[in-house]
Amino acid sequence: MNNRTVGLYGKSRLEWRGNNQVSELGHTIGIGTDLENYTSKANCIHQSDVKCVTPQTFHGAATVTGKVKSSRQYLSVFSSARGRCWRPGMWDIDAYEKVWAERMILYIP
Repeated sequence: MNNRTVGLYGKSRLEWRGNNQVSELGHTIGIGTDLENYTSKANCIHQSDVKCVTPQTFHGAATVTGKVKSSRQYLSVFSSARGRCWRPGMWDIDAYEKVWAERMILYIP
């Protein structure tokens, strides 16, 4: 591929159980190696101010496109899930979380 544009479609499902305080959670897909080193990214799921003590399921989908450098031997894509809930005095990441990338499709637009 010589500087071709590629696309990535992602569909995800996230189960979350926090506490009765504020929780923030998300699932991001992208073209690149991770959230720090990417060409482009998009949020499949992004929720803030979630308050739940029993597991809730969130669904989402996103599409992202980006240029692929010809110097790269391989094409990297990533899926990253994050969740945190507020505990008195600090943010806590040890809350119950399960994430499924139900579908990831790489395509040439």
